[in-house]
Amino acid sequence: MLFSMEGNIGSGKSTLISALKKEYAEIAGLPVVFVDEPVTQWEAIKSEDGKNMIELFYGNPARYSFAFQMMAYISRLAMLQEAIRENPKAIIITERCLLTDYHIFAKLLYENKSMLQEEYEIYKTWFHSFQDIHVDGIIYVRTDASVAFERCKLRSRPGETIDEAYLKQCHEKHEEWIQEEYDLIIDNNITEQEEALWMIHDYISDVVWEHKDPEPYDYTLMYIIVVWILINILSFQKSNLFHSRLYRI
Repeated sequence: MLFSMEGNIGSGKSTLISALKKEYAEIAGLPVVFVDEPVTQWEAIKSEDGKNMIELFYGNPARYSFAFQMMAYISRLAMLQEAIRENPKAIIITERCLLTDYHIFAKLLYENKSMLQEEYEIYKTWFHSFQDIHVDGIIYVRTDASVAFERCKLRSRPGETIDEAYLKQCHEKHEEWIQEEYDLIIDNNITEQEEALWMIHDYISDVVWEHKDPEPYDYTLMYIIVVWILINILSFQKSNLFHSRLYRI
């Protein structure tokens, strides 16, 4: 089963996933496998002057948004397919999923005119052609854009130059996408980490048990009881028949 940890840039997803890795090797009797966001792959792809894809994207979104989103989609898809193939009976927790780029980042880039109409159409066609990975649950780490902005400044990831206005837009897109009725929402502005871990554990457990196939029922005892009842009924009928004949004699 696949669960995706979602949230704004700098919302605290990676911190929660690191804590989950230490806390839970299994949930609901199933092993837990974690799939990190493929940032190292994005950093490994570089231009002739040595800039990686993250640096290129933030330096010139209009030029590199389509290439970056296609790269993000392909790398996520490959990692998820591998994790599912190698762990068919595990709970897989991924840092973002294919839906994230579609509903949040690609959509926002198009609306901000950083992605051309034809590029966006190609991206959507690609997405709908290969979206064969089902997400069973979404865990949304809700964090105010101002808090996320301060965290981004503190972590200072190379090439990641993000302004607060962009984070506010990302936050709004997440709020539009997330469904409170079905998804787990963790208010990371006020929720302590220990409580958040318990919330995630309970949410995943509930979803797993809802989808688990029922154990095959052992009909042996029922069969014995039915046979016993039938034998007693037949014995009773024979006894009545015998006494009835004696009475007539």
